Amino acid sequence: MNSTTPFDPGRIRVLIVNNDAMSSRMLRHMLTASGYQVSVAEGFGQRLIEDTLKRAHSFWPHIALIDLRIAFASEHDRYHHDDLSGLALIDQLGSSVHCILISSWLTPRISVAAIKNHGAFDVIGLNNDFGEAMDIADELLLSLKKAASERSAGGRRVTFSWNNIMLDGLRRHMGTEAVFDLHELVEDLLVQLFPEATTLLIDPVVTGQGSASANRQHSVVLVVRTAADRMPIIVKFGPVQRMAQERERYQQHIQSQLPLFYAELQKYTEFWGLGATRYSFLGLGGAGNRLPSLADYFHQSEDPTALMKPIHHFLGVVWQKYYATRQEPALAETLFGQYDAYLHLRERMEQALATAEDQRSPRIALIRWLSTNWALAGPAGPAAITHGDLHADNLFVDMDGRSWAIDFERTSQGPILRDFAELETDIVTRLTNLSSDDPAFASFIQALLESHTLALPLLEPPVVEAHKSLHTIACIRQLAAELTGSDPVRYWWALLYHAIFVLLIKPDASHAEIFAAALIAKLETIYQEKGT
Repeated sequence: MNSTTPFDPGRIRVLIVNNDAMSSRMLRHMLTASGYQVSVAEGFGQRLIEDTLKRAHSFWPHIALIDLRIAFASEHDRYHHDDLSGLALIDQLGSSVHCILISSWLTPRISVAAIKNHGAFDVIGLNNDFGEAMDIADELLLSLKKAASERSAGGRRVTFSWNNIMLDGLRRHMGTEAVFDLHELVEDLLVQLFPEATTLLIDPVVTGQGSASANRQHSVVLVVRTAADRMPIIVKFGPVQRMAQERERYQQHIQSQLPLFYAELQKYTEFWGLGATRYSFLGLGGAGNRLPSLADYFHQSEDPTALMKPIHHFLGVVWQKYYATRQEPALAETLFGQYDAYLHLRERMEQALATAEDQRSPRIALIRWLSTNWALAGPAGPAAITHGDLHADNLFVDMDGRSWAIDFERTSQGPILRDFAELETDIVTRLTNLSSDDPAFASFIQALLESHTLALPLLEPPVVEAHKSLHTIACIRQLAAELTGSDPVRYWWALLYHAIFVLLIKPDASHAEIFAAALIAKLETIYQEKGT
């Protein structure tokens, strides 16, 4: 789907903040006649300021027109020469909106302070009072157009080429009552992240037909290319609080902390409830236009060796320093507690058990088993800084076997096996292209759990999908053993936690159900042999 946005004031929202009702009416008339969407804050003094902030968070303006003196209590009490409350309001509105200060009380000092210290986009002076507002119509409309070109896709000519993009994560965040068009919001954020672009090519992370994209809960990740160089840029959209956490964790654990190959945060922007980050791939060569996600690469390749290389590169090279600096857990901490801290299993299981219509279903039986037997896992294992969301949509690979991780919102200290177990679970439950009722899938699961160690019997399964999945998982487990030295039983528990998590968040997770059942059977056998 292609869409081109010429200058379209109908997509640009302007908030007017002025204590003088006549001035507000004149500005509203001027802007609505020019095609803008307009909202006018009401009240005087503190009531006006409160109404402005309330409207801003529901109207999501691109631009605000703000009078300098708005703190007076009524329209008859307007001549406080020390009233600079409009500047304070600009600070309160923050970076989501471009503010234009309009006043007949401006001085050179105030004008400079408004732009330099408070971040105003522009200042426009009146000769007398707002009764002269029509005299500045041309200047104001020109300033509006310039401001809109930086904040809204309606403010400048950009061609967006959308390739089968789903915005489900943002739709879940915004809710069913969302009043804004999600594609328009995403286009506004893209304009802010790519201020020079005239054409943006937008693809999903997973472009093939082999598997659905991973569930990102409340965010969306897209691959964006400009027409100028076609190099892939990763853009993540999500709630501002989550995006702020992502930036913080990127700066703490990724930026200048890893070897050459990582996604480098180039730019961040916020637009009221949504934030967006732009990442480039550090160390990427000239063949960067061919940089599939591991999920796509998994379905494109039949050679397990080709799949093992980027996994070994990420876990064994890029992230190796964090596994080498592991920490021992607190004595009172449990293994279940380590994983529950980020998977929220206890809360999710309680809800699933309380609301299930069929209390005898196999899915509920598996959830009930873990809910009852979680303490069997015993004390916590070693901890390390982990990526925290290492599914195959979050790794990008090149033809030389190098890999780049994206999405650092959950990067933090956690159980050292977290990344290994999550990636294996993703391969078993999502990427392995076998029907859950195919005997080959049952044989594949059996092969995964035959050994009491992390080593796998690398026989040659007759089905290509099982063959490459088995060999790829063997690589992951070998790295887990080499880099963490962890007890295999802790690894089985880690796999179970992640398999149950998939069961809890996906309505149709038959692969995860079979995997969880096999893991529970293996753990029961282990504890029976121990006499536990």
